[in-house]
Amino acid sequence: MSLMSDNFILFPQDEAHFINFINENYGLIIQAHQLNNLRFTIQFICEKYKIYLPAVLLNKIKNDVQCAECIELIKKITVDESYFFRDEVQFDFLKNNYLPKLIEKKRQLGDKQLRIWSAGCSKGQEIYSIAILLHQLLPDYDDWNLHLLGTDVSYKVLNDAKIAHYNSWSIRIKSDSSHYKNYFNFIADESYALNKKIKDSVKFSYVNLSENTFPSIMNGICSLDLILCRNVFIYFDKKVIEKTLEKFSESLNEEGCLLLAASDPLHIKTQGLGLETEGDVFYFKKKLLTYQHNSVPSSQVEVVKRNALPIKLSDKKNSIKVTSKADNLKTIKSSIIRELSKADWVTALLIIEKTLVTYTNDSDLYQFQAKCLTNMGRMKAAKVACEKSIEYDMLEPHSYLLYGLILMQLGLFSKAEQAFRQTIFLNNSFMEAHYQLGQLLLRQGLKTEAVKFIQNAIDISNKEPADRPIHNVITLTYAGFSQAMKSELALIENKVEFYE
Repeated sequence: MSLMSDNFILFPQDEAHFINFINENYGLIIQAHQLNNLRFTIQFICEKYKIYLPAVLLNKIKNDVQCAECIELIKKITVDESYFFRDEVQFDFLKNNYLPKLIEKKRQLGDKQLRIWSAGCSKGQEIYSIAILLHQLLPDYDDWNLHLLGTDVSYKVLNDAKIAHYNSWSIRIKSDSSHYKNYFNFIADESYALNKKIKDSVKFSYVNLSENTFPSIMNGICSLDLILCRNVFIYFDKKVIEKTLEKFSESLNEEGCLLLAASDPLHIKTQGLGLETEGDVFYFKKKLLTYQHNSVPSSQVEVVKRNALPIKLSDKKNSIKVTSKADNLKTIKSSIIRELSKADWVTALLIIEKTLVTYTNDSDLYQFQAKCLTNMGRMKAAKVACEKSIEYDMLEPHSYLLYGLILMQLGLFSKAEQAFRQTIFLNNSFMEAHYQLGQLLLRQGLKTEAVKFIQNAIDISNKEPADRPIHNVITLTYAGFSQAMKSELALIENKVEFYE
């Protein structure tokens, strides 16, 4: 069967089923002007893989979203062409306004850590542009712990991003062009390799924005200073956009920033984000949390202010429940878990701090405290809390796992590896520990051993109920995390040279 064969027929009902599959699984909308591309793509894939009926292709991708046919379908219906420092107005805002202020604030706090996520990163030009910009803005660049993450739903573009080879079109930088082009090394035939220092500063992974896989410390999508999600929402319907904006809000630090493209919808409201302007730039800023004066004792407010970002005290309809000395510890912990499951970190932290006045040696309370502080961006304070949790219960694997995750966010990879291995020693069936250890080994170039641990994690997850939540406090189920791990494994095994 040759390309564009007259024998190929795509019935309207089959086309509708493809559109529904793409929307339900990826949150993407196929607009009227995109239908011809979709039809051509379906025909191209059928002919390439010798599938003679579109219905057969549809059945295959429904049963295996990681099959080559599905991967190619998603690649071809999403735009993956971009270039460095795309949208000069926004990057001037980041260079001259937002990032310098953020860096100065971090210096004053003694917190040399920046956490930035490019959601829908395509071939990596955007997040690599951020890395180059930070290299320019930070004279002490090597002293900073930079958490730079790029994610996408297309394995192909993630593979390309990890290779970091670009043509001259992709590096057509307008301002300070000769200066920025020093970050690229000519290969051949107008092909350039990105500077290794910049390349190694960024991590890429598969994330489907329409799934409940974030916010979570498990994949590093938490306590972020900046999220860039540009030219992605144009594919989403209003319902998916609203849900994603809510999750973006939960993933940001207090007063963190979300930057969309000019073509993305700005009229959709979300409770946790406020639309702001700076010249010609529109962006969302996470709102300060507000609380009623009389709902929390002043002593507890001061405790939280020392451990978290600034909190403005004003009115709130539902006052925070604070525990009394007579409260049963088991009941208190249940209330804390409820707040954690709602991602209300400050409320949970207030309850925890109040409870620790009475129950000073409880390992669980310190573990909960560490989770709150982690999600509020206070990694160093979270590390101390987690060490307290381990001190009072040296046999609790959950505390070691959380400790390893915190150490990893702080850039202490060797100690993080020890913590994950200790977790597995205490509980060999601890899925998350196998996965995170695999990630660390991958970072060290130990691909074979890394794949083994990630596969262990997948095998363990397959034995658990699909709808069981991870740790009962994260909006991620075993099925969702298993799918994310399979996606990550497929990405890892696609190209050996990505982790040099």
